[in-house]
Amino acid sequence: MWERWRDENGEEVISARIITPDADRFMKSIHNRMPAMLHPNDFDAWLDGSAGKEILMKAPPGLQEWIVNRPMNNVRVGDDDPATAVPAEPEAPPLPPELPPLGSLF
Repeated sequence: MWERWRDENGEEVISARIITPDADRFMKSIHNRMPAMLHPNDFDAWLDGSAGKEILMKAPPGLQEWIVNRPMNNVRVGDDDPATAVPAEPEAPPLPPELPPLGSLF
């Protein structure tokens, strides 16, 4: 949801908000809240006001998770770079440091 308005100095302000219901079964393993997502089939009902808030509580079908490439967490990479959302192969965990050789007991 967003709106455009003018502050007391006449400056244009564009503000936005995200509606966050409790997480559904899919998202609970990641976080206890999730953004509300409107199904395309419900756009008209939401926009004409005939739908209530329950329309925002339905999780969209087909949500999935995947490991993303490192650019996703890089502030120097623009948000419009499609490489940020390309699934990545999981990295192997680092090997533990090598232990020094054991001394002889005899």
